[in-house]
Amino acid sequence: MNLTNGLIGLGLLTGNGSLLALGQTGTIETRAMRDAKKAFNLAPTTPPWAGTSKNAPVSVRVSQIMKLASLIDSGQSGSKTLPEDVQTSFVAFKALDRLKLLADAAMKAESGAVRGKLDAAFQRGLVDLKTYLSDAPSDKVTLAFGQVQRRFETLKIDAPPLFETLGKGLSKTRDAPLADLTGQEVFTLSITRGTQSSQLRVDLAAGPQPPTLDSVADLINATIANVKMTLPDGSIALDENGEERRKWETAFIVTKETGSWGLKITTPGGEQVSMDQENSGDSLVLAAGLSRSGSAEGTRVMRLDNPVALDTRMTIASLSAIDSRATALAVIEGSERVTVPGVEPAPTTVAAAFSVNAVVTANDGGTYLIGTTEGEIGTNRLAGERDLVLTRLSSEGAIVWQKTLGTKADVTGAAISLAPNGDIVIAGTARGNVDGTESDGDMLVARFNSAGRELSTTLIRAIGQDAAHALTVGNDGSIYVAGQTHSGADATIIRIDPNGVSRERRLIDSNGNDKISALAIAGDGSLLALTREGSETFVRKLAAQDLTAELGVYALGDVDARVLAISDDGRIAVGGATTAAINGVQANSLSGGRDGFVARIEADMSAARISYIGTAADDQVDSLTFLNGDVYAGGRTTGDLAGPRAGSIDGYVARLDSASGAVASRHQVGLAFHQTGPLHIAAAPGGDNALGALGLQRGIVSGRGPAELILKTGLKGGESFRIAAGDGTARRIEIDTNETMQSLADKLRAVLGSNATVTTPNTAAGLGLTITPRAGMELTLFNGPEGRDALYKLGLDPGLIKADAVRTDNAPKIKPGGNFSLKLDTVFDLSTKDGAARGAEILDNAISMTKTAYRSLYWDDFKARLAEGGPAVGGGSVSPYLSAQLGRYQDALQRLGG
Repeated sequence: MNLTNGLIGLGLLTGNGSLLALGQTGTIETRAMRDAKKAFNLAPTTPPWAGTSKNAPVSVRVSQIMKLASLIDSGQSGSKTLPEDVQTSFVAFKALDRLKLLADAAMKAESGAVRGKLDAAFQRGLVDLKTYLSDAPSDKVTLAFGQVQRRFETLKIDAPPLFETLGKGLSKTRDAPLADLTGQEVFTLSITRGTQSSQLRVDLAAGPQPPTLDSVADLINATIANVKMTLPDGSIALDENGEERRKWETAFIVTKETGSWGLKITTPGGEQVSMDQENSGDSLVLAAGLSRSGSAEGTRVMRLDNPVALDTRMTIASLSAIDSRATALAVIEGSERVTVPGVEPAPTTVAAAFSVNAVVTANDGGTYLIGTTEGEIGTNRLAGERDLVLTRLSSEGAIVWQKTLGTKADVTGAAISLAPNGDIVIAGTARGNVDGTESDGDMLVARFNSAGRELSTTLIRAIGQDAAHALTVGNDGSIYVAGQTHSGADATIIRIDPNGVSRERRLIDSNGNDKISALAIAGDGSLLALTREGSETFVRKLAAQDLTAELGVYALGDVDARVLAISDDGRIAVGGATTAAINGVQANSLSGGRDGFVARIEADMSAARISYIGTAADDQVDSLTFLNGDVYAGGRTTGDLAGPRAGSIDGYVARLDSASGAVASRHQVGLAFHQTGPLHIAAAPGGDNALGALGLQRGIVSGRGPAELILKTGLKGGESFRIAAGDGTARRIEIDTNETMQSLADKLRAVLGSNATVTTPNTAAGLGLTITPRAGMELTLFNGPEGRDALYKLGLDPGLIKADAVRTDNAPKIKPGGNFSLKLDTVFDLSTKDGAARGAEILDNAISMTKTAYRSLYWDDFKARLAEGGPAVGGGSVSPYLSAQLGRYQDALQRLGG
C-alpha cells in the first residue's frame, strides 16, 4: 500500500496543513529512510500549475478551448521528453484545467444555448481525456479516469440452466384446477435430438377432470415414456434389468420455483421440445408506439383473440429502451433531492425513443418486430446514435431475444419479411461506419435465423443518399428491397439473389419526387411494387427475375398509399389515407376529413373495390393483413371510430367483409393523455390457444442451447480486442460466431497464463467474466479495430490495472507512485447551471488528485518519517486529534486498497 499518496491527498482535500507540514524539522536519515529514498530518483521538474501566469481573459481561453481538435496536447511543450509518469500527470492536468474552465463558464452563462455549446465541447474533451488515459504512458503512477479497478469485469448476460426451462407460475395451490382449460384440448409435442425426433399427441380428455398441473404433467410424461428406444434391427432396447428403455429423458415437473406453482421442463438428454395445440383459434397481433408530450414511451404489443368480433384484446408485451445517460442523471438528481414522507419519488429510469415499423408472425407462433432504438436494449449496448432492433416474442409475449445491428453507424429499421426457410430478413438505412465500411446513407439488408443469429449483412452502396422503405422475399429466396435514391429524387428496387449477391437494380424517375412504399409477392410469384411517382400512386406488377418487365399496373390516383397485402387467392389489398374518392367500385362513402382506405384489387389488376374507414376527424391506414379471407386494417384516428377516443390519437383495427368490402367490425385502442403511433398488425393463425394456460408457449419450449454471446449481446463474429500482461506484446482476442463466456475465458487463460486469474461467475445478476492480475502484474486492455471493436459490447473499457506486489518484511514502507482515481466515470451535464456547478466540483477534486499523483513521485521529509515507521513529526509528538485522524485515514486506505 502507498500511504504517502493517501496522506498527501488528505492534506490537499481537507486543507489541513498540519499533514503536509509533518516532518519539516531536521532529521537524521536512518537506514530505512536511505533505502526508501533510493527509489525516488526522478530529476526535478516544474509542474504546469506552479507559477503559471494566465494573462488571457477567461472568455478568450474558453473560445480557444472550444476550437481545439483535442484537449490533449501530449506532443507539445516538450512533454514527451519528460519521464512517463510526469508526462501523464502534466497532460491530464492541462486537460482537466481546460474542462474546468468550460464548466466555470457554463455556471456563469445565462443563455441555455451557450451552455449547450459549452456542454458539447466539454463532452468531446471528456472523451479525449478518457481515450488518452486508457493508454497513457505509465511506470509507477496509474491515473484512472474513473475508480481504480482491481479487475476487469464484463457485462452480465442471462444464462438459464442448459437442461431445464421454467414455465410461468400459475397458481398459489398445487391442486387448483387450471383456469382457461376446458379439459378437451389436444396438444402436440415434437421432441428432437440430433437427427432423431418423435411427434406426440396429448389429449387432455384422457386425463382427470378438471385438469390440474399434476394431471397434465402426468399425462404428458406418460406419453413421452411410451416411446421406446429401438435397436438397428427394430427391436426395443433393454436396460441392465431387462426393462424396456425409454427413448427420451424429457420430463415435465410441477414446481414452485417461481413463487407460484407451475411447470418445469427438464431435458437431461439435451432434447429440444416444441409444443402446439390442435384446432386452436386464430388471432391478430398488434404493435403500436405510445408517446406523451412529445416523449416516446416505447411500444405496446397486443393480441386480439376473436378476430371476427374484434372484442377480446390483451396486452402481451411492452417494449422500450433505456436512455442510460438521462437515467444516470436522474439517479444523481434523485440522490440530491429531499425525500418527502408520503410522496412517491420521481422515477429514475428514463426511456429512450423506441419505435416499431413492421411486424410479422411465424408458423411456430413467434412474432418478429423491426424498429429503431435510440437507447440501450437489455445487453445490447448502443454504439451509435440510433440502431435498428429486431425483436422475437413468444406466442405469449415473452421476449425470446432482441438484436441490434451493433454498428457505430446511425441505422434505422424499416421493413421485415420471412424467407421460405423461416429466416428473418430485415431492411434499413445506414449512415456512418458499418462494420468498418463508411456509408453516406445507404440501404442495408440483414438476415437472421430464428435463434437470432445474424447470417449476413449487405450494405447496398450507391452514389448519394438512399433510404430503404420496403422489403419482400421471393418464392426462390431472392430478396427485393426498395425505397428512394438520389437523395429522394427517384424510386429504386434492388434484387439480391439467395446468396446475398446484388443482381439487378431498377430506377423509376417521373421527374418528380418518387418512392416505393411497399413490396409484396403476388400469387403467381411476380413482384408487386406500390409506387409514388410525382403526384400519382400506382401498383406495378414486375417479373420477379427481370425488374424491367412490366406485367400490369393499376392507377390509384393522388392518394397517400403506404401498405400492400396479398390474400391466399391472389387478391391485392392497398392501404393508406385519402381525402378524395379513389378509382374503383365504391364499397361505402367517405366520412369527411381524411379517411383511411383499403383498395382490394383483383389479381389480374383489372378492377378494384374501395372501402373507406373514417370519422369526421382524421383517419389513416398503417397496415394490412388477410386472415380467413377477410382483410384487416390497422391504423390511427383522431375521432370516435369504435367508441370514445381515449387519447389525442388512438389506434384501431377494422375488419372488412370479404364479399362486400363493408366495415364489418372495429376495435379502437388508446391511452389517456397519449398519442398512439402507427398501428401495425399481423395475422397469427392458431394464435388463440391454451398453451398459455399451462404457463408455456407455442414453438420451442426447451433446449435452446448455450448462452452464446452473439445471441445475447450486440457482438458479431470477427470482432476483437487486445490484451497485454506486463510489458509483453498485446495479444488479439477474436470473437467466434459461437462464442460463450466460458470459451472466451478459455482463450484469455491461454493468452495470460499465470499472469491473471479468469473466472466466469454466475450470480443473480447474470453470467459474467472477470480478469484479475496476479500480485505485482499489470494488465492492459486495448480496443479492437474501428468498427470491429468487441470491448464496448462486452461492457469493458480500455485501460490498465495493476496489482500491488507482495511486500517483503524488509522492503521499504513507502515507494513512489501508486494508483489514483479521478472519479470522472459519472454523467456530466453543463446544459444547466446546477449541472455545471456539480461538474466543476468533481473537476476540482480530479485536478487535486492529479497533483497528488505527481507529488507521490518525489522525496520529502514527510515521506522520510513514513519510511521510518515512527511518528511523522520530527523530534516531537503528534496531537491526539491528528493521531486519530491519521489512524482513521490509514484504516480507510486499507479498506480501499491504498
